Amino acid sequence: MTATDKSNSNSDAFGSVAMESYALNPVGAHIFRAQHEAVLRQANRISVCIAQGIGPSGPGRDQAVSACIAMTTMISLLSIHQSLEESLVRRMLSGDPRLRTQIDQYEREIAPVISEFHALTRKFTSPSVIAEKGPEFAQAFSSVLSMLQERFKSEERDLFGAYDRALRIGLPSGAILDQES
Repeated sequence: MTATDKSNSNSDAFGSVAMESYALNPVGAHIFRAQHEAVLRQANRISVCIAQGIGPSGPGRDQAVSACIAMTTMISLLSIHQSLEESLVRRMLSGDPRLRTQIDQYEREIAPVISEFHALTRKFTSPSVIAEKGPEFAQAFSSVLSMLQERFKSEERDLFGAYDRALRIGLPSGAILDQES
């Protein structure tokens, strides 16, 4: 087995697992941050395709194919991430009424963002449609991406610290988290 084979054996849908980092904190919010980065890497690929020029032929067609693949990957990763995040973070933090309200708000806010990404895939169903409607695709993607980036920043700022504190102090699921450690 080569070094490449070994690194791929420790991979999941989000790419290679940084085993040393994971070993230090196997259940912390860092895993959600890494997933955010994986989703945003796909978004960056789409942005690069847009910047390089999406069009109906030649290199523009190749960019449209790449953008379509990255969009499909991004939405898949986002859906998996959101499901994991909602179940794990909600379970750990739901005992604090203030945090439970905040979690409920985050879940309400992300639903339309995910819906908008799914709407993009329904509207821009193939590389040829993306190529044909490049400027429209670029504008729609940029708008939805901005919403997602703001959401990720907010989660990382407001929820992940509380999640890590709850794990660090070993609170059972649903315990009150007003204490600091």
